[in-house]
Amino acid sequence: MDVLFLIILALVLNSMIGLIGIFSLFIRRKDLEKIIFPLVSFAAGTLFAGGMYHLFAESIEEIGVLLSINWFIFGFILFFVLERLLKWHHCHKLKCEIHPFSYLIFIGDAIHNIVDGLIIATTFLIDIKLGILTT
Repeated sequence: MDVLFLIILALVLNSMIGLIGIFSLFIRRKDLEKIIFPLVSFAAGTLFAGGMYHLFAESIEEIGVLLSINWFIFGFILFFVLERLLKWHHCHKLKCEIHPFSYLIFIGDAIHNIVDGLIIATTFLIDIKLGILTT
């Protein structure tokens, strides 16, 4: 098969997997309110654990403990400040005033998809098996 076709196919499949969240629209609101907090907690914990167990351990091996901790603290503070500057609002009540944040989703998703597409395309150009693994 042509490598360009495989790249496009992989990117389309990768994007379709992201649409799995649409099934949450078919869950009754009452049931969704019961499971949303554990699901978000699980997702956040998975991302944090993946970063800490894999990336942080790798950075300690590469640049040392002190520099790794300094970069971790810098990144934490940077994203905290960024969150405050972008006017992100959330509340812990069941009834909350709705704040528009679609621009944040659009910008974040665009950056994510560009980087994802570049990485997948590059790995397919290096080796088809590696591209499939990356996808």
